[in-house]
Amino acid sequence: MKRLFIFFLLSVGCLTGANHSIAAEIQDSVVTKERYAKVDQNALTVVSYEQSSKDNQATLLIKNNTEEKITSLSIKIKYLDMSGNALGCLIFDNTISIEPGRTQKMYIDAFGHKKGYHYYKSEGDAESPVFKIEYELTDYYLELSGWHFANPVSPEDAEKYVGHCGLPASILFFFLFAFLAFISLAIGLIFLVKRGQKN
Repeated sequence: MKRLFIFFLLSVGCLTGANHSIAAEIQDSVVTKERYAKVDQNALTVVSYEQSSKDNQATLLIKNNTEEKITSLSIKIKYLDMSGNALGCLIFDNTISIEPGRTQKMYIDAFGHKKGYHYYKSEGDAESPVFKIEYELTDYYLELSGWHFANPVSPEDAEKYVGHCGLPASILFFFLFAFLAFISLAIGLIFLVKRGQKN
């Protein structure tokens, strides 16, 4: 029984250390995130968008308006009917290489392909439904200055972030502690029953 109690104490110590480790990792990630810069919506331009009613892929022509090479980007595209009503939304991420001032083509899944949708500036059947787009940069990576996000974390927000993210770790620790205590008690009861049977 003494050995069982020692094992229980060692397990609790390990769980406590794991909980502190999780909290430290969360805090480290926040410190890194504070260095991220805010997105400049003028950094990139969708010069053109093409999708006919028969295309299963849409073609975008992206221009880099910055003074650095862009190596990764994420764009949110909103699909609208001609009255401005929302039809759908797509967020796509892409690893890319666009030199300053240059343009490059990108390909994404066509919107409403099965229903024959086509972009209002592209070819399409007279009866096929049409759409237009709006786009928003959500993040991109510049070769020299790093990541730019739409909502970078400020030092004040970072403290709230750590507090909110610390809650799941605490709950996890509680359940692990309770589970370990249950297992320890079950083993102890089995030990006592077997000991009683021998007597």
